[in-house]
Amino acid sequence: MSSGERTSTMILREIIKEKIMTEESVSVKVFTMFTIFGFFFAAFNNSLMKDVEHGLYGPASIVVWSYLTVLISLGCILLVKNITQPSFLISNSTTFSGLATIFLLVWIVSMNLKYFKKINMDIVPMSYSRYSAFTSWLLAAQSFFIFITLDPPSTNGGNDSEKMVLIKRLSILNNLVIFLSFIMVLIQQIILDKFSVDVL
Repeated sequence: MSSGERTSTMILREIIKEKIMTEESVSVKVFTMFTIFGFFFAAFNNSLMKDVEHGLYGPASIVVWSYLTVLISLGCILLVKNITQPSFLISNSTTFSGLATIFLLVWIVSMNLKYFKKINMDIVPMSYSRYSAFTSWLLAAQSFFIFITLDPPSTNGGNDSEKMVLIKRLSILNNLVIFLSFIMVLIQQIILDKFSVDVL
């Protein structure tokens, strides 16, 4: 590669980075709204339509689409933040929360895909639906923690140091919520594995 090509590639890379940085806050707000809508639909999926005859649509469909929307949105938020602040994923308290939330979302989506027909035909125990709705609220709380820690305060003192103390306290609470979410998803997995009726 010639030095002219390297220079043009470097200039293009800096232009793209500058464009992403100027539109970062708008992108994060848009993805945040997608995340909120995804959790809202996932939490209230049981009262919507069900195909009890064939299992083609119903609660599992809504959970899969809702959580995939949330998953893509959270991934994009973390990616945009990592592009604009390269040390974001390494040094921020959001890292563990974000990765744990993404892991739990992937687990829930795969579980709903595995038992897609059973969940849509409503032949799973009623307790599964209650745990699923409660898990949606816990995951929404985890995502809320991600949103409030996206822009960590500077270490200049004053209100920023108070905010850092608050974020550390919330981080401890969020770790408890992550643990509780993990237990709830594990219970859902056990319910579907052990107590659901087979479908022909």
